[in-house]
Amino acid sequence: MSEADPSLPLQGQVAIITGGARGQGRSHALELARLGADVALCDLCEDVATVGYPLATRDDLAETAKLVEAAGRRCVSEVVDVRDLQAVIAFVDEVQASLGSVDIMVANAGVTAIGSICDMDAAQWGNVIDINLTGVFNAIRAAAPHMRSQRSGRISAGNMAQGVAWVARELGLSATIAVPDHAPQAKLAAIERLGGRVLK
Repeated sequence: MSEADPSLPLQGQVAIITGGARGQGRSHALELARLGADVALCDLCEDVATVGYPLATRDDLAETAKLVEAAGRRCVSEVVDVRDLQAVIAFVDEVQASLGSVDIMVANAGVTAIGSICDMDAAQWGNVIDINLTGVFNAIRAAAPHMRSQRSGRISAGNMAQGVAWVARELGLSATIAVPDHAPQAKLAAIERLGGRVLK
């Protein structure tokens, strides 16, 4: 049996990244590929009327997939709206079937509302919440059954650290969560109460 390559700690694992077409999503994809993971990407690939800047395109998604494959990793990519739970579940199930496992979920998809809250309407607020909050839930909900059956998995969800710790506890898994030095003590305590281990 050959020894694992220490430069490829994620070799044999599969990472899924929502909002993976460009920006932080592309950065995550390329770093995970560099560390040895096969990568699955999804993105909306169309503009949202209430978001005041252009979103990623199908060409962006294809370019990120090409870069992952150039790093020697397998890559699956698909246009998926993270606001649609059934679509996210179908995508994650497809990834498991084609790449063999669901080891890492990076719930990265997100948008920013540009402008003052004094001028924001309900549709603009609703789209931000649906993408940035419900989209994170949908990604975790889609990945969690696979991780539970594997008895392992990693979830990255930005500021959703307490939610990740809760999900891990509900699945009977452990959560190790990296937090910045300036994180509030109350937040760290809440993560630990839920059984999470905090890394600073």
